[in-house]
Amino acid sequence: MRLCPGLHTLVAIVLNASGRPTSLVFNNVGQLGFAISIAFMLGLNRDPSTWDIPSHEKRLRKNVWRALLICDGWSSLAYGIPPRILNSQTDMPLPSIMILDAPPKPALEERVVAVFCALATLTEVLNDYLQTLHKYRQLGHSPTQLPVLSSLQDWKDSTSGDVRRIVFRGADLKTPGAANLRLLFLSVQFLQHRVCLENQRGSIESTETQALWQSYVTTREAAEEVVLFIQEIGSDQRKDFWLPHTAFLLSYTMSFLLRSALEQEYEVTGPTGRNGALTLATDLMVALRAHADPGGWDLGEVCIAQYSDILATVQAMDNDPNTSSIDCETWNALVSDVSFEDNILFTTMCGIL
Repeated sequence: MRLCPGLHTLVAIVLNASGRPTSLVFNNVGQLGFAISIAFMLGLNRDPSTWDIPSHEKRLRKNVWRALLICDGWSSLAYGIPPRILNSQTDMPLPSIMILDAPPKPALEERVVAVFCALATLTEVLNDYLQTLHKYRQLGHSPTQLPVLSSLQDWKDSTSGDVRRIVFRGADLKTPGAANLRLLFLSVQFLQHRVCLENQRGSIESTETQALWQSYVTTREAAEEVVLFIQEIGSDQRKDFWLPHTAFLLSYTMSFLLRSALEQEYEVTGPTGRNGALTLATDLMVALRAHADPGGWDLGEVCIAQYSDILATVQAMDNDPNTSSIDCETWNALVSDVSFEDNILFTTMCGIL
């Protein structure tokens, strides 16, 4: 495979790295890095539309490159590493039903193609965020200096038809890949709100706690949409196509909710009040366990393994009237393995609220 790599090699690596369950993270990262390097050597990042090659080869080159782009973007978010493919390094047009150079298809296949096109363009939006985050990290800027991008809103405005109903309402999830697209959209939306929360924290005075609390509530509502979606998926969706990286996106949602339960809401509600973030974290864990038991839905296994004991500990602390507060060192003792995105995007507001 490595002695004479070609397009078939890249396809094999994409299939392997996109397999489930996700248990060989370092192997997947290494294989994707190798595949992307070979793709650049083969010129897959260049638009072959005007080349003098057969049309089926043009389609193959485009589809392999788009598959690599999707795997690179979501694995970067999942594993907390910078994207290896930068937007400036390719002139390949984003896919659309009009430019896929494919013959007419039945209605269901047309919807599947539309979902794939939406996934590819959403990945482009994600890459904008990730490249900006890692650029600011390299420059030594604080999280409160992160710019709020408009890419996601532009992407939402560009959707239409069945894809828009899938993204905004979670409708027509029987279309292959639709449930995966809905969860990825909610995850990017959640990421955007966390960036906004950091900007809000850095732009207001410490006395303006109400504005900061409102920004936090908006972010928590974005996390709640992820929780509600996980609760609503059925057996048909569990059997559908899912990118394996979504397993880590569920963990990031759980991490935010638990941190919020400890650092934000506990300071406001106290030991006897209703902790909304903790309730959401509990609902998410219950839903993931329910999906795992009957159908063996493995995407929740990472979150369950990482946070079951932590959630039980936080629940015990919440039920203890003698617990008055929790500091951030205690959280860091509970969770030691947190990605760059989780560190840079979460605000510690123990001294504000």
